[in-house]
Amino acid sequence: MVGQVGPNSLELVETHRFQNVPLTVLGSLHWDTLSLYREILDGLRVAAKIAPDLASVGIDSWAVDYGLLDDRGVLLSNPVHYRDGRTTGVMAKPRPC
Repeated sequence: MVGQVGPNSLELVETHRFQNVPLTVLGSLHWDTLSLYREILDGLRVAAKIAPDLASVGIDSWAVDYGLLDDRGVLLSNPVHYRDGRTTGVMAKPRPC
């Protein structure tokens, strides 16, 4: 979305929409990090064409998964998807007091 704020107004234009398709790797469901990164960059390019004077960028997410980075900021592995089977039944287990 590209937004423009004016006196008593906010105009939003959808610039780029893409699918988020997880990958199964060695029996675990993972985010397709490289595809998501490419799509985000494509969306930013479209936004820059629509609004060459773009002043800021915000990214929103569900924030339920995470990727681990090394001391140089390199992603250590594709994050495991929250719908992976490793969490099946976790919420139903009794919690210790």
